[in-house]
Amino acid sequence: MTVEPGTAPEPDPTPAPASLSLGTVVLDDICCPDGRVHRDVPSGSGFCCTLGPYFAVLQSESVTVCCLVTAGSDSPASVK
Repeated sequence: MTVEPGTAPEPDPTPAPASLSLGTVVLDDICCPDGRVHRDVPSGSGFCCTLGPYFAVLQSESVTVCCLVTAGSDSPASVK
């Protein structure tokens, strides 16, 4: 590719999503019988529907698996 001096090269086109999930993503607290608590564990239909395609595509194509999420006002600061 030849680029004129002082100009930027055209960026590579963004790949189209191989999969796009529009479901619900929630953060759960899982309480174990021994008293341990795992906080803010991702779950919900949107999250789970994203995992299948993510594991099914080649690693080089994993960026094409997307999950569209709108964070609620009660989301923990660690995930905003």
